[in-house]
Amino acid sequence: MGFFDKIKQGLTKTKTKMDAQLTGIFAAYEPGDEEFFEDLEETLILADTGVETTTKAIAQLRKAIELKKLRTGAEVKKEFVQILTRILKVQDTMLLLTTQPSVVLVVGVNGVGKTTTTMLTYHILRQAGVDVGLAGNVGNSLALQVAEDPHAVYVIELSSFQLDNMYDFKADIAILLNITPDHLDRYNYEMQNYVDAKFRILQNQTAEDAFIFWNDDPIIAREIAKRHPEATLYPFAETHEAGVKGYTEDKKIRIETSNGTFTMEQDLLALSGTHNLYNSLASGIASKLVDIHDENLRASLSDFTGVEHRLEKVARVRGVDYINDSKATNVNSCWYACLLYTSPSPRDRSVSR
Repeated sequence: MGFFDKIKQGLTKTKTKMDAQLTGIFAAYEPGDEEFFEDLEETLILADTGVETTTKAIAQLRKAIELKKLRTGAEVKKEFVQILTRILKVQDTMLLLTTQPSVVLVVGVNGVGKTTTTMLTYHILRQAGVDVGLAGNVGNSLALQVAEDPHAVYVIELSSFQLDNMYDFKADIAILLNITPDHLDRYNYEMQNYVDAKFRILQNQTAEDAFIFWNDDPIIAREIAKRHPEATLYPFAETHEAGVKGYTEDKKIRIETSNGTFTMEQDLLALSGTHNLYNSLASGIASKLVDIHDENLRASLSDFTGVEHRLEKVARVRGVDYINDSKATNVNSCWYACLLYTSPSPRDRSVSR
């Protein structure tokens, strides 16, 4: 059975569950209930409708409710189906996989820094001439791309929310950057439940697949010892440690895979900071596994411009630098960002939200 046959099976299971959730959401609709829109947004993103598509559809629904003075859940549901169908240009808005392209590779990314790593990996592959699609929390809907604009390779930013509802999905290359507490209200405030969701990125992997991870994350180390992943392991670390495949040595980054050893001066990396070193190592390992040529990999690691709203320099006013880091969605993301900036005294650092 092919990979996308399995995705179709998995989405069929997901579709049944999502249909039930959507029915309940619309049945509970009351005018002015903001929680309705939050529940609808979360459910649609889990169904891989795509963040951009979901945002656009909900915005149009809000306008329609106000203009047409819709009052009941049935009216709102009927209007929303029409809106989403128009946007996607397909009749089945929950199950879009109707074609089966020849898929070479799927790269799944999770952990704090996943957007940067996903975008960097996509940048490297695209600049090297690979037919690659960007999906998940960024880019366009994976399902819609498979249906209407299939690619040979997909780089997918995966959240724990999405992984919760993936069954037969398999990442040929899985990247787990780290595990820190987040979204615990969704997981009954049990950290292990959250960890289990994160490790679903390894489901269905075989020895022919790859698992890239931060070697010094204590939670990941504990779970690997407990779970014994079938995939081939590609750990990375800041410095050389036993068994690591990506690290720094003599002011150079080194990446070791079956496709050879890649080296590059660390100060030529486009992204600064230890956390971005990890992102670069993870993306570099994934790219070498895809057999990207060294000169292409070196060029892309050097010229990547970063992620919008992530550590963007806005202005300097009266000697004060203003940095847009609104992409940081949790405390750990913000913490790593703050570590990039030095000042005479810790009190001179400030964060404004």
